[in-house]
Amino acid sequence: MDIQDFHHIYQAGSRPETLLLLHGTGADETDLLPLAKQMGWKGNLLSLRGRVLENGMPRFFKRLGFGVFDVEDLHLRTQELTAYLPIAAAHYGFDASQLSALGYSNGANLLGAALLKTPGIFQKTVLLRPMIPFEPEATTVSASGQVLLLSGQIDPTVPGGMPQRWQKILEQFYPERVQLQLMAGGHGLTQADLQASASFLAE
Repeated sequence: MDIQDFHHIYQAGSRPETLLLLHGTGADETDLLPLAKQMGWKGNLLSLRGRVLENGMPRFFKRLGFGVFDVEDLHLRTQELTAYLPIAAAHYGFDASQLSALGYSNGANLLGAALLKTPGIFQKTVLLRPMIPFEPEATTVSASGQVLLLSGQIDPTVPGGMPQRWQKILEQFYPERVQLQLMAGGHGLTQADLQASASFLAE
């Protein structure tokens, strides 16, 4: 891979930490940048556009139907993401060991897959309205990193009980470092999501 394999925006910050941003279906690399600014993020920003199109809408991996993921494609796209990040770090000169991530919906699901496939890849990860990307095998891995799940209490996209099950799966890889907050509302984001994300990233 090379730096142009993802459409992206990189913005240098005043702090050495870098935040990776992955948008939801139908958005692009500009979508989450204003949210990062609203959260008061002072570090570098790397925002990517999904490489898959669904009816002209960018996504990070294919799906077979509503809420049904193409797991084979998901694994391929996860490998692409994890291969791309050190290339971006070398190109822009940021420290890959100080990389955190925030993703919304489809972007959160790709980040979730990366957390399972490459444990410890991010210092901190915020998953906004995520679903379980795939069912991993049991693990004895205990990775570094912290994870925050922000799920809507009445989200029609995410099956009931999935946020709690997703938390338990992640805790196998990141013991005692996974937080779940059930937010008022559905699949859309609110100011409370930004405040919770900002507090978590600033800890």
